[in-house]
Amino acid sequence: MGVGNPGEFLNPSLINEQEHGGPDKFMKPNPRAYVEHLKQEHTTNGVFGIKVHYGDLVRWPEIYNNITSIFPNARYISITRRNVLRQAISAARAAQTMAWTSHLKEQGQPRFNYYAILKHIVVSLREVEYWDAFYAAHNIRPLRIVYEDLADDYEATMKRVLTFLEISGNIPPPPLTRQADSLTEDWVGRFNTYFKSKGVIGRVVRCVAKGW
Repeated sequence: MGVGNPGEFLNPSLINEQEHGGPDKFMKPNPRAYVEHLKQEHTTNGVFGIKVHYGDLVRWPEIYNNITSIFPNARYISITRRNVLRQAISAARAAQTMAWTSHLKEQGQPRFNYYAILKHIVVSLREVEYWDAFYAAHNIRPLRIVYEDLADDYEATMKRVLTFLEISGNIPPPPLTRQADSLTEDWVGRFNTYFKSKGVIGRVVRCVAKGW
C-alpha cells in the first residue's frame, strides 16, 4: 500500500539502534537536518510517516519549535486508549521486561507494583493533555483513533486512516499482536482490589484508570 515507513525516529533510546546513526549523526549538523535525512530515507510513494510521543518531541526544541515548517501540511493521527489502567499496566510491565512490542521477548520476570502502574496512569493522562494543548496551539484537527476500536475492528479503522490521508490501496495485516495475557488480567484485578480499600481516593483512582 505504501503509507510511509513510520518509526520512532525521535526516541533517544532507539536512535542508537537505527541504521541512520546514533547521537553523533543525529546532532550533525543539527536535529533539523536529521529530520530532512529521515524524509529522504523513509519516504514511500511520496509519504513520510513518523511515530512520536510528546515527551520525545519536546526533547528536541529545534524540531518542536519549528514543527510546522519542518513538517509542512502534515496530517496528525492521535491514538489513545479508553482503558488507561490497561495501558498503564502494559507500560509498567514493558519498563521492567523491555518487551515494548509483541516482537520482543521479555527479559526477566515482571513484578506487580501498585504505584508503578499509578505513575504510568498519570503519565498517560498528561501525555493526552499535552498533545491536546499542542493541537490547539497549532490549529490542528487530528484524526482521533481509539486503540480498542483499532484492535476490535482493524480493517474499518484503517479505512478511516486511509480516507483521512487521502490514500487508496490494500490494507496490510496488523504488524503487531496484542500482548495482554492472564498476567495482565491478574494485575487489573489486584490493582482494583487494592484501591477499593482506599475510600474516596481509591474510587477516584479506579474511575480515572478506566478512562472515566
